[in-house]
Amino acid sequence: MKLNTKIISAECVAVLTLFAASTPAQDQAAKSQAAHKSDIASRNATATKAASAAPNDILCSTDTACKTGFIPVFASNGGSANVTDSILFKSGTTVQVAGSVSATGSISALGTLFASGNVNSDANVTAIGTVSASAVGASSVTTEAASGGVFSTMYGAASGVAAVEGSATATGASGFTFGVIGQSASDNGRGVFGSAPGAAGVGVIGETTGATGIGVVGKTLNGEGWAFSATGDASQNRTGGGWIKAAVAVNGTTSPYKIIHCFNSTLPGSMSHTPPCGFNLTEENFGVYWIDFGFEVDDRFWSVSAQAYYQTGSEAGLEAIIANANLADPKYAGNNSTIEVDLYKNGGSTQTTNFTLVVY
Repeated sequence: MKLNTKIISAECVAVLTLFAASTPAQDQAAKSQAAHKSDIASRNATATKAASAAPNDILCSTDTACKTGFIPVFASNGGSANVTDSILFKSGTTVQVAGSVSATGSISALGTLFASGNVNSDANVTAIGTVSASAVGASSVTTEAASGGVFSTMYGAASGVAAVEGSATATGASGFTFGVIGQSASDNGRGVFGSAPGAAGVGVIGETTGATGIGVVGKTLNGEGWAFSATGDASQNRTGGGWIKAAVAVNGTTSPYKIIHCFNSTLPGSMSHTPPCGFNLTEENFGVYWIDFGFEVDDRFWSVSAQAYYQTGSEAGLEAIIANANLADPKYAGNNSTIEVDLYKNGGSTQTTNFTLVVY
């Protein structure tokens, strides 16, 4: 009986061993499960490492930094670094700067160069497109564009500043230098255009301090066209010479005597040529008139001419009238702005008629 028990025990062990042995499929499944667990552990380790910013890693400084299109800038020094958005933004072939641009060398762009602040270079600024900035400072600025070129806008309450400024400091008599050159190749082009819509604005101004300098020059290089053209009235300072300061055409033949045509260079717009143009006409005596121009004339030149008088009766016909103009005696006129006009017949007696007076 003892022997049989051992045999049975051995058979049971064999049977248990048979059931404990695994198949090839079970072995492969076990290996896959172990690999999956290893991959999860590796990912968790990598995430933990990134979150803790291992040495020399570069991370976005905030959740909103590092936006698409913006060129990054380092927000910390050395080792693990933080980056954030800079003032540079790229869209297609255009680079925009939300601030100023400064370079010790040249600035060159194959597209548009735009800055909301200033563009400064110790050398040249070149763009195959347009340059737009609050201010541009460089040895030279060159643009090539189908329209536009250099744009500058000045705003605020500043005085004595320029949106676009050109300065030529070179000296010598060997040739001309130009602060600003404007050229236009179209038939109706404007080489230089100035517009000042302000109440007292000046579209284009020219100044000089030279002994023989000229503020503004107009030329017709081929003898055609006009060297100077004005649409509207012309004005000159009172003490300057060359242009007329005032002119009047007076009806002095029949009463009421009045100014029928006139020009006053000291008044703007329609007031300068709408009678009486700010002038005051009075008849002091028969054939004697006073015209108060409202501004000093005692140091100016003037000329007067009278219309021939038609004589009736036995001596019917036209009779020449002698016109004489002098400064009215300030003692009686009370000012230095009045000119007296006296009209005479050949015989010396005064006579009323139409006349014209011009002050230069």
